[in-house]
Amino acid sequence: MSRLTRLVLNRIAVSPEHAPTMFAYMPALEHLECDIVYGVDALLDALAATRALDGGPRYCPRLSRIHLCDCDDFKFMLLETVVELRNGARKHVEAPVPSPASMASGRAIKPLKRTARTGTELPVQEETCAKITEVHVDGCLSISENDVRSLEKWGVKVVWLPSKNS
Repeated sequence: MSRLTRLVLNRIAVSPEHAPTMFAYMPALEHLECDIVYGVDALLDALAATRALDGGPRYCPRLSRIHLCDCDDFKFMLLETVVELRNGARKHVEAPVPSPASMASGRAIKPLKRTARTGTELPVQEETCAKITEVHVDGCLSISENDVRSLEKWGVKVVWLPSKNS
C-alpha cells in the first residue's frame, strides 16, 4: 500500500481510531474518493493533522484531490480545515494519536522497508504537503454549494453537485 496513489472507499464505515492507522500506510496517496462512507469526519481529522509543527505524523503528504459522494455525516468545517492547512492558510492542528483500540489487531505500525529497485526508503514523512487542488462534493446533503465554493479562495478547483434527493 506504500505506492497506492488513489483510494476509493465505497459503502463502509470508518472509525476515528482506524483512520490515522490506515493513512499511515499510504504515503503516496494523491486522490481520495469516498462514496457513501460513514465516518468521513474521522478521515478528515486524520488528514488535518498533516501540518503539525511538532513533528507529528504527516499522513498522505501527496494528497491533492478529494471526492465526496453521498457522504451525509460530515462537517464542512473539517473539510475546510484540511484545505486551509494543506494550502498554507493555517499552520497547526493537534495530530490525532491512534488509541490502543486501533491496535486491537496486535500489529504495530512499522517503518516502511527499503525498495528493492531503488534502494532508497519510501517517504513516510515529507517536509511539506501537496496543496489540495480539487474538491468534488456530489450529493452530500449536509453541505451547501456556497460552503464548497468558499474553498475557491485557496485556489481549489471545486465541483459541487446537488443531492438527487433534494
